[in-house]
Amino acid sequence: MTMTTPLFYGFIFVLGLAIGSFLNVLGLRYRPNRFLLASPVWSGRSRCPHCGKTLAWYELIPVVSFIYLRGACHTCVHPLSVQYPAVELAAGATLVAVPFYLASLYDAPLFAANGGMLAWFYFLSVVWVLAILALILMSIIDYRQRIIPDEIVAVIAALGVVKIAVLASYDQVFLIQQSFLQNYALLGQFWNGMVLNHVLGAVGALLILGSIVLITRGKGMGMGDVKLGGALGLLFGWPDIFMVIVFAFLAGTLVTLPQLLWKTKRLNDAVPFGPFLAVGALATFFFGYTIIRSYFSLFGI
Repeated sequence: MTMTTPLFYGFIFVLGLAIGSFLNVLGLRYRPNRFLLASPVWSGRSRCPHCGKTLAWYELIPVVSFIYLRGACHTCVHPLSVQYPAVELAAGATLVAVPFYLASLYDAPLFAANGGMLAWFYFLSVVWVLAILALILMSIIDYRQRIIPDEIVAVIAALGVVKIAVLASYDQVFLIQQSFLQNYALLGQFWNGMVLNHVLGAVGALLILGSIVLITRGKGMGMGDVKLGGALGLLFGWPDIFMVIVFAFLAGTLVTLPQLLWKTKRLNDAVPFGPFLAVGALATFFFGYTIIRSYFSLFGI
């Protein structure tokens, strides 16, 4: 079973569904006064959040159980949140889409066909899969509790360090392609140093988001968003992190502006920005080059 077979992608998709189910458990049980992976968070039997009934095994099958139960608890018939299958499907899609996309981006099959080793590809795939899964978990927690756990920020920052180490170790592979913006990244680079670009990404994100916190006196966003931005900056590097932030604000505007117009939300209502940073990160990762190429093509560039 190789990485190009449907059987492989089917296997990792099912694995992703199971991981998504675990992310739901962590996200729903997390409390700010607990360590993210503390035993009370991840251990213990799953129960209906409404009637408290312990769930049977057939009620815990990712996606399938939600469909079988018609989106409601088998005992109390209370509707279940669509978050459950959505997160499971998102995690499953992540495990499939990330290696598939990176293989296409870096021409991994051609590289292997010419006798090249693919250790760098496997390392990068794991880094980005873990980073996106961390962003999914962060989004659940921030949306529900308006807090971004430092543990998740630390994991993303650590993954950024690992990514830098991989790029530095296989510099012959990444001599040209280091940015998801591809050749358009040259428009925003201040130097060619790979490590410096990633450090600049972290510093730039901290300065941009930190300035917003200072200007709005903490009403525009919180320090958790700033720390998350810094970690993402280390992971993405410059200028990719700038696009992450731009896409995050665009996503936030598209979501909150209609709510303000329909008066379902007020200007002083708290809005979690972490999920929008996650959307910006995904947009940059998968579609950054396509979007920026389409934008510059409007001006004939």
